[in-house]
Amino acid sequence: MKICRLFVVLTLCGLLILPTAAIAGTWTAKADMPTGRMGLSASVVDRVIFAIGGSNVGDLVGLSTVEAYDPASDTWTTLAEMPTPRLWLATGVVDGIIYAVGGSSIGGMNPLSTVEAYDPASDTWTTLAKMPTARLGLSISVMDGIIYAVGGTQNSGFTLLSTVETYDPATDTWTALAEMPTAKAWSASSVVDGKMYVIGGTASFGSGSSTVEVYDPATNTWTTQADMPTQRFVLSASMVNGKIFVIGGTEGGDFRGIPTVEVYDPATDTWTTESDMPTVRARLATSVVDGTIYAIGGGEVFPTDAFPTVEAFTLTAITAVSATTWATIKQGK
Repeated sequence: MKICRLFVVLTLCGLLILPTAAIAGTWTAKADMPTGRMGLSASVVDRVIFAIGGSNVGDLVGLSTVEAYDPASDTWTTLAEMPTPRLWLATGVVDGIIYAVGGSSIGGMNPLSTVEAYDPASDTWTTLAKMPTARLGLSISVMDGIIYAVGGTQNSGFTLLSTVETYDPATDTWTALAEMPTAKAWSASSVVDGKMYVIGGTASFGSGSSTVEVYDPATNTWTTQADMPTQRFVLSASMVNGKIFVIGGTEGGDFRGIPTVEVYDPATDTWTTESDMPTVRARLATSVVDGTIYAIGGGEVFPTDAFPTVEAFTLTAITAVSATTWATIKQGK
């Protein structure tokens, strides 16, 4: 009976359902990426993560490097290089093809409108229609086969953009949409239930933002949601089980990285805090395979650090217990 009093139980369809409760997730070190880099992007095709572009710092020259990580074997493979070397780019996947969009060839002063598509099946690249607005530090999300390119800057952050343009791979064409309420760069974005959530970024050069702005493609409109607890930019975000995990970044000032992990639940418009990332860093990339988030590359101190580090975050949650199992628990068996 003591155990029974510890839980609030709802009976539904023969199951005793416990309220979903996130138990502190765990971080695990994985095989290092062959090339340490920051300002890269990453996307997943067939449970393989493709880490693309970035810079190994120093002179902030963009890289054409493409390396693939297989979580099943914890191994990396080097693939065909991207035609245009760049950092501060963004990538998205449609029908198994990775689209690398925008970025800069060096530092933050050479915005690109370049769009190149990578086919993992043939290990080849194709050049496509240029993005109308050249920019770096943009974010990308994919909804219903359409790529949404949001925000960014045309220099090191002094000309911030609220621009939203979509790319249709089926027609190789671009379309302008309603602008984001706040002009900003180096935000993170994720999609939940057909809406795009654009989180953080810098709306004033050198200072992090905590804003959460949501785009609904059905109405071509934006709304504002609850602020993220920690203001930051050059962060990364990934969605697991309908919740957005926002990882790393910098608050501004000295541009040093932070290990902070905060989780946004769109269903309740609330934030919670998760276990810190073991390696303090910003300017990283994240991707999800089978519910596990992989944090890749980045660095702590800008512009001197470019890590090869890969750490995996696995979240555990209690969702339901069968009547038979619950009876066993109550009896102490």
